[in-house]
This record gives sequence, structure tokens and C-alpha cells, in this order.
Amino acid sequence: MRILIGLVLGFVLVMPLIVLLHELGHATPQLLTGHAVEIRLGSGSNAKEFQVGKLKLLITPLSMNVGFVSIERDVSKNLQVVSLLMGPVVSLILCIGLYLLRRYELPYLAQYLVDFGLYFLLFQFLFTSIPIYYPSYFGAYEGMPSDGRQVLELFGVMKGQGA
Repeated sequence: MRILIGLVLGFVLVMPLIVLLHELGHATPQLLTGHAVEIRLGSGSNAKEFQVGKLKLLITPLSMNVGFVSIERDVSKNLQVVSLLMGPVVSLILCIGLYLLRRYELPYLAQYLVDFGLYFLLFQFLFTSIPIYYPSYFGAYEGMPSDGRQVLELFGVMKGQGA
């Protein structure tokens, strides 16, 4: 029963929080330079909208592992690159933080959620950094370039699908 509770909390609370933090990593450089940014969690059409300054959050109930951020394309290449890299960097920093937290003796459920978050963050970091187009089993991300792929395309190291 404890594992079931851990899984439910992991998918319903931990995953969306981690995805939000990853997307905020992308958004922060844009926000710091005065640009408006939109973050969408989930892929449904019944999203609740929240506005915090120049940040618009669209959150679909049970958004779990799906998140998108609007990265301005009419800004400098450097700002685009920093924005693209900051999502995976945030994921890596959080992954290291949870790894270090594992050293402490925590109650079972807390330890389960730390481990759940750690493995999800590791997966998120790796698959957003590797320069790929996401295959069909990535669901809502199918056919989209990873953050790492977009950076290499910006530098002309790799060509986009339409190029």
C-alpha cells in the first residue's frame, strides 16, 4: 500500500513540480531580460491560467510529465542558447540535490519520493540534453527536438528536420 501511495504522489505531485522547475529554468533568462514567457504544463485544453508578472502559467489538471515553454526566437542567439540550456541545468542541479539528500535517514514515504524524483530528474536531464528528435513513445513530445538538439541546430552543428 505504501508503494501505491508513493507512486500516486510521485506522478501527481513530484513529476509536475519537477517539470515546472525545469520549464522555469528555461524561462528565467527570458524573464530576467524583460521578455514575456508562457509555460504550459500538460497537453489538455482545460488549462487553468495564472499570471505572475510577465510569466503566464497554463496548468492542466494531472499534467504529470508534460511541459512546454515559449522561448522567444527574435532575441539574440546567446539568450536562446542560455534559455535552452537552463532547463537541463536545473534538472541536473535538482538531481544532484536529491542524490545528496538520500544520505539522510528519512521516513519511508519521503525516501520513496526522493528516489522517485531523483530517477525522474536523471531521465529528464539525459533525454533533454541528448541531441535527438523525440520518438513516438515520448507522447506529446513526438517529433520535437530536445533542448540539446535545438542548441546544436542554433549553432549550425546539426540541421533541423525542415532544413
